[in-house]
This record gives sequence, structure tokens and C-alpha cells, in this order.
Amino acid sequence: MIAVDVVDAAAGYRHGVFLRADGSVWTFGSNQQGQLGNPDVESGSAPVQVMRNCVSVASTHSTCAALSASGDLYTWGDNSCGQIGNGRRGNGGLTESDLITPAPYLVMSKIREVRLGASEASGADDHFSATNTENVRYVWGGRCPNSPTPYADWIEERLPIPERRTAAAETDETAARTEETT
Repeated sequence: MIAVDVVDAAAGYRHGVFLRADGSVWTFGSNQQGQLGNPDVESGSAPVQVMRNCVSVASTHSTCAALSASGDLYTWGDNSCGQIGNGRRGNGGLTESDLITPAPYLVMSKIREVRLGASEASGADDHFSATNTENVRYVWGGRCPNSPTPYADWIEERLPIPERRTAAAETDETAARTEETT
């Protein structure tokens, strides 16, 4: 069975993507919008390997993403709402190659975290956000096709860097709370 040692998985509308413990990324299901990550594969239930050396996967309705062990973020599939992150989206007379990216596309490097879905920054559906190693988050994609707020370009927002806490500070804080309750 191919789906042994699965450490991460995500599902879209009619497809799935999963990550095995060895870092390999696999997809299965519909390939109508290129969401299997291989233009030569027809839709089907047999999993297809797309990438290697990855640490996480994500999926929106018809778009997939994988984060490599080196921090490179790749996307593939439907780009009708700008979800691929290449600055284009599918409204306004674009070609099929603008609408569908059937193989992994390198979006950006030095990424530590990938999320999808609605966020405060975009207020939109069917998008990705990625946070880099310098704690800057980028958001792209969005409500489509006729939303007042679709994003084909990235929105950049600086995130506050979490304060580092020492074990001694946490112990002192716990002791102070205990004294307040007694």
C-alpha cells in the first residue's frame, strides 16, 4: 500500500495530496485543473508522486502546495483566483496556461510556514499565505472571479516577533499566579 507512513495530508474538491515520512509528496483524484502536479497523468485513484524532500502539504479547492525541506514553496493546479502566486489570475481573457499550472511552480524561498483559507489580511477564500524566516507573511489568491477583493499579487504584512521566554520567567509567572489565587 502506497499510503503508509503518511505524516501530512490535505484534500481539495475532488483530489487529495499527502506527504509520506520519507518526504515524498503524492496526489490522487481529479486532474482537471492540474491539481495532481503532473500534466501527463489523467484523473484517477492511483497516487502519483509529485515531489521529494518536502515537510508539509496544503490544498485549496483545486490548487496544491508543498513546502520543501530547504524552505522552497511550490504550488500547482487552478490559478483562476491567483492562487499559484505567479502574479496572474484567470479573469480578463487569460489563456489556459494562465488558468492552470499543472506542474510545481516555485513561488518563493526561505518559507517556514504555509496556510490556506480565509485570513484577516485578505478576507478571501481559496488563497495561500506563507510566512518566511524573517517573520514576514505573504498572502495571495482570493475570492473569484468577480469579487471586489481578488489578489493576484502578494499582500505583505510584518508579523510581531514573539517574545522569547525563559523557563525561569515562566516559573516566576506561575508562582505569582498561584499566590494571587491563594
